[in-house]
Amino acid sequence: MPPPSPLAIATSVVQRLVKEETSYHKELKSQEARLEKLVSSTEADENKEYQLKQEVCDPTTSGLRKRIYLGLS
Repeated sequence: MPPPSPLAIATSVVQRLVKEETSYHKELKSQEARLEKLVSSTEADENKEYQLKQEVCDPTTSGLRKRIYLGLS
């Protein structure tokens, strides 16, 4: 079996990057929905303030947003 051509390699790379970016956007939407649900909940939860702080200060979320913003650098 001959090695893949440079064009085939480049095409595979682009497909993988598009799939990865789609995955990042989907994850970001789910995190934002979870945060919005937590903010808009009306039940009296003594842990709510702590959970909000944890969600907002979560390094994975901010890193994810930064990575999407910078174009998956």
